[in-house]
Amino acid sequence: MSNMLYLYGIIDTDQPYSFIETTSGRKVYNLPVNGLGMIVSQAESKDAEKRAGNILAHNAVMEHIIEHFTVLPVSFGTLIYGESGVKELFDRYAGEFGRQLHRLRGKLEMGVKVIWNMKQAQIELPNSGTLEVLMCQKLHTGSPGHKYLLSKYRKRAPEMHLRRIAKQNAEQIHSPLSAIAEEACCSILRTPSLMLSGAYLLLRCNVNAFREEYLRLRKNYPNYNFLLSGPWPPYNFVKINCSVGSD
Repeated sequence: MSNMLYLYGIIDTDQPYSFIETTSGRKVYNLPVNGLGMIVSQAESKDAEKRAGNILAHNAVMEHIIEHFTVLPVSFGTLIYGESGVKELFDRYAGEFGRQLHRLRGKLEMGVKVIWNMKQAQIELPNSGTLEVLMCQKLHTGSPGHKYLLSKYRKRAPEMHLRRIAKQNAEQIHSPLSAIAEEACCSILRTPSLMLSGAYLLLRCNVNAFREEYLRLRKNYPNYNFLLSGPWPPYNFVKINCSVGSD
C-alpha cells in the first residue's frame, strides 16, 4: 500500500472521524495532530491528477466534511508522504492553522457568477450618433487634441459603453450580496462574457438569506444568466503558503 496521503482540509478537532467516499471507495479519516486534525485518505500519485473522477471524489469529500466541521481547505491534488509529513506541516504552521480556523468558525463560502448577455446588450446600445454626443461631452471642445481624441473615442465608444453598463450592473448585484456576507471578493469582467464572479463568506445561519437575495437579483436581471455554487469551504478566504521538507 502506498504511504502517500491525500490532504483535504484541516479541522478544529482531534477526535476520531471517518467515512467511505462512495465515488472512489476510499476511506477518509481524521488524522489528529497537535489538538487539530487533518482530513486525509491513502492515495497514489494518480489520485492527484485533474481528472473528472478525482475532482468529483474531492468535491464529495469536501461537501461531506463541511456539514460537520469548520474546514480550512487544502488545494485539490495535494499529496504528502506519510503521517510524518503531516506532523511536520503542523509543527511549522499549527499556530496559523489555529488562527485561521478561529476566524472561519461557523462560516461557509458561496459563489455567484453572472454571465453578460452580449447580444442583448448590443441591441440596447444607443445609436452611434448618441454615443458620439456622449463622448464629446467628456472632451474640452477646441483643445489641441480634440480631433485625435474624438476619433479614438468614436472607435471605442460601443465597447466602452458596454463595459460601463456591465460594471454598473455587476456592482449593483455584488453590493447587496456582500452586505449579507462577513467577507466578500469579486472580479468584474474577468472575461468579456463573465460580468461578475463573486465569492462570499457567510455565517451558516445566513446562507438561506443569501439564497433569497440571489433569487431576487436573478429575477430583477432577466437578461443575464446567474449561477450559484456552494456552500463550500472558504477557498477564496484562506491564503497560507505551506511547505515541508528542506526549504
